[in-house]
Amino acid sequence: MMKLLPLFVSMATGALCAALVARFVPAFRVKGKESFSAAGSIFLDALLAGLVVWKLSPLFLHARYFALHPGALLFAPGGGIGIVAGSGAALLVSLFRLVYRGKHAIAFEMRKKVAFLLLVWYLAAALTALAYQAAAHHGFLPAETDVGSSVISASEYQAFDGNRYPLFEENSVTVVNFWASWCGPCKGELPEMISFYEKTLSAESGGRIRFLTVNLTATEKSHSQVASFIVKEQLPFPVIEDIDGRLSTAFAVSSIPSTIIMAPDGRIITELKGVQSAASLEREARSALNKVEE
Repeated sequence: MMKLLPLFVSMATGALCAALVARFVPAFRVKGKESFSAAGSIFLDALLAGLVVWKLSPLFLHARYFALHPGALLFAPGGGIGIVAGSGAALLVSLFRLVYRGKHAIAFEMRKKVAFLLLVWYLAAALTALAYQAAAHHGFLPAETDVGSSVISASEYQAFDGNRYPLFEENSVTVVNFWASWCGPCKGELPEMISFYEKTLSAESGGRIRFLTVNLTATEKSHSQVASFIVKEQLPFPVIEDIDGRLSTAFAVSSIPSTIIMAPDGRIITELKGVQSAASLEREARSALNKVEE
């Protein structure tokens, strides 16, 4: 729900600005119950189309995965591509409704007013979203991150691939994702986790960003069931076993999925609650890296 809050706030702010213009600016004032209803109908159709396309966008980006796990689509993040696609869909629906000549056609003068109000709505929503993102990035909002000073043990931990991995390494920030195979939201974000992991292997990251995951094995049906899930889904990243729940307790993980970003010395820099996209993880990881290098 927290992931949808900026979206709803942005859209509501845009709608409010458009309504104020329609109410107080004479040249764009919408008069009459029928005209107001027609304008409101276009706004609602555009909003609905944008939300549907935004939500379904992961299906087109990761078709094979969601064909096998359709329920996971409910929890998948739309991400930046979804926002662009949803905005495009909203614009197309708006334009179609404005030029439509059928039973519910809108008079030419009304079309000009509604077109301007739609522009006000979109611009206000976009500016609100940018302001929200900038405020959260600079720490002005009590968002989903908690900066802590606790340090985790430098021990290496057993993974399902038979190797042992440290939770943090010198000269790198480490992104650690906690998940379980029975968790719907965790399944929903797995394609994004894979995309982010592949980015950490690219030359662009320069080896300064690591990614691994911790499976809450103590909550699973069996160790073998998780191992089979990892093989079936072809998860390329390391999956550490948390058989006795010590790691989830040490990190005070109260819900999953949860993602921790750690400094090279083991300090917890950031904690992210809920489903994440590859873009949001990359943004937070680079922000953490900048803090470490300061």
